[in-house]
Amino acid sequence: MPVICSGHPISFAERMTLSPDAHSPHQRHILPSGEIGPTLPPRRGLTIHTQRHIMKSYLKYLLACLGLLLLLPACKNESDVEEATIDVSTQLMTFTKDGGEQTLTVKTNKDTWTAFTTQESWLTLTQEGNALKVKASANDRGVDRSASIIVNAGGAQRRVAVTQSAADGLIEMTDTSVLFPKAGATKKVTFSSNGGAVKAELATPADWLTIDRVADGSIVLTAKESTEKYRRRVKVLLTVGTTLTEIEAIQEGSVQYVLPILKFPASLATVMSEEMARGNALIQLPDGLFNTTSYRVATRSEAMPFIQYEFTDPSAPGFKSAMSICADSMLVKDNPEFMAFVKEQGFDAPTISKDGKTTTYTSESLQLQIEVTIQPKGAVITTTYRPTQRKSYKTFDVMPLAEQLKLLSSRELDIMKAKRAEIRKQEAEWGSEWAEPHDRKYYDRFMVTKAFDGEFARGYFYIVADKYKKIPEDDPYVDAVKGIQAIYHNTELAFWRDYAGDFHLSNEVIKLLEDNGYTFLQNLEGYSKAYYNKEKKLAFIFTVPKQTYQGRHILEIQATYADRGNKSATLSVATLSDYPSYLRALRAQQAEDRAFAAQLKAIFGH
Repeated sequence: MPVICSGHPISFAERMTLSPDAHSPHQRHILPSGEIGPTLPPRRGLTIHTQRHIMKSYLKYLLACLGLLLLLPACKNESDVEEATIDVSTQLMTFTKDGGEQTLTVKTNKDTWTAFTTQESWLTLTQEGNALKVKASANDRGVDRSASIIVNAGGAQRRVAVTQSAADGLIEMTDTSVLFPKAGATKKVTFSSNGGAVKAELATPADWLTIDRVADGSIVLTAKESTEKYRRRVKVLLTVGTTLTEIEAIQEGSVQYVLPILKFPASLATVMSEEMARGNALIQLPDGLFNTTSYRVATRSEAMPFIQYEFTDPSAPGFKSAMSICADSMLVKDNPEFMAFVKEQGFDAPTISKDGKTTTYTSESLQLQIEVTIQPKGAVITTTYRPTQRKSYKTFDVMPLAEQLKLLSSRELDIMKAKRAEIRKQEAEWGSEWAEPHDRKYYDRFMVTKAFDGEFARGYFYIVADKYKKIPEDDPYVDAVKGIQAIYHNTELAFWRDYAGDFHLSNEVIKLLEDNGYTFLQNLEGYSKAYYNKEKKLAFIFTVPKQTYQGRHILEIQATYADRGNKSATLSVATLSDYPSYLRALRAQQAEDRAFAAQLKAIFGH
């Protein structure tokens, strides 16, 4: 095989032998330096000494050539070029659903190498020397995923398989329950999933409900007509992987409970639109003459045939109250079905009045209150807006104004206790300072040093001669105390304030009033609330005046004798059932409220 040196193929024999010369009897030899050596005489006839000398010369020459070969630069055969090699520390990487980072070690005989992945959306590769850092993002899908990493060096490749486990199965429901009418129906319920096959089945056997279809993102349910008295229900289980989600299917029975639209604020337009959406119809609305506030909606329920909304005016942000009736009080009094229904709507466990006639349900999230009042011919269900009090407030230990009540008189009820001169004398004995004279001759105010309930001032309203009210100058009740007042710096003794800045009576003071026989009577101007004790014929008014005192809100509590007779401030089942009777009762109640408000205004100047 020829050896490549300096670009010329030269045989070993050519380096070692002498080429015959046709013109010389002698031969030439090539020296180790490549020069032509001296001619050698013919070997024929040579002496032994000469032949030995020649042999020694050849031997020396041969050894010189061998040494030269060793010193020659190495020359390679074209077929001996080194092939690329590459190896990786692992050919399989596994990540959990949470993702993370792992390192792959690369060994190669090449100076450089590259790597890429088939899934750049969730795999990130970073080369650092002979290390490849592989970072996987979290898997939010409910299915496993895989990818490949290709490592390349000089044409040699290695494949690394990457797998990541699935996220926990997730199903999000648009609604967690579906309501079917008594007549039965077919309804489609939509949902969303993070992947994987969704399976649907009934939690318990129910011959009235069937699962007709489970498609991508929806399930179709069909309910048969019900012959049950109360609601019936069954849970539908949706599973993906190991995750389970429930849908409750509910079907109305012959007794159907109905509540007003449970939103606040909810405008008149919103209320009417949603009532129409659930199949109810507006049957009565304000006529501008006798009825200026009421909207009556007929329902599909035989148990609760209508809902009557009260709006202060059509542009009000929400209804003031909503009422309905139930002719059979046993359907709503201590009835587990009704309690379960109200609980489903988002209301807390009920509280029951001492006489057992009124059950109250409240909802912190809805900021609404439901009162069920039992009457001889059924029950009245009243829903009102009640902002949620989020913390407790310290109120009075006993009913306030106790000492001043001892001085209160009433011309109408023929109660005489104290007059102006006696009041001033008594307050002086208590160490009070008479405030600057007022323009109103019927009022005194005292700045106190001896407080009974934490008040900083006390006020007294007097009966004065008035020919229009037929009170002559010599009337024995002239200068008698007709109203009392206490003023406090701390409004939280009776009120709390919502995020909008409005004041509301605290639960604590309401309980104090109710425990002492006082019931809510009516709202007055501003933040004034009137409570009334029918037996004592006493009215208490709690107020946060709009005008501030020394730059801050104050609390005023006033009390006076009043006689509301046997008139009821609530509407009965009988009057609500008959619309003309309701209008007459409404007008009578409104007139009564106006008269009482005017009476209080005459006493306190409201």
